[in-house]
Amino acid sequence: MTPVSKIKNCIGTFKAGDWEGVKPYERDLILLKYNGRSCLLPQDRESPPTEERMEMMKKYYFPVLKELQKLWEEKGNDPEFYEKYYLPEYYRLIRKYVPVSGKN
Repeated sequence: MTPVSKIKNCIGTFKAGDWEGVKPYERDLILLKYNGRSCLLPQDRESPPTEERMEMMKKYYFPVLKELQKLWEEKGNDPEFYEKYYLPEYYRLIRKYVPVSGKN
């Protein structure tokens, strides 16, 4: 049996520049639901992210991402990782930062 490589082989993008009523750090956390990563804001393409944006990333996004990475390292070999581990932990981690709906 070949061990699971923990390498994702998919390509996709989210258009995130025009989300109304959603703060940039909330958008970044929402994208993690789909195992997506933070995307650049339009102004980030022209110059480095502002100090305020980086502070929000440090306060909200990076800690959640780090916890999800640890979970992946511990349980990522399970073929049902996303449904069994990732989604429940994702909802638990972001609940205090982003209003979520659904059973989780």
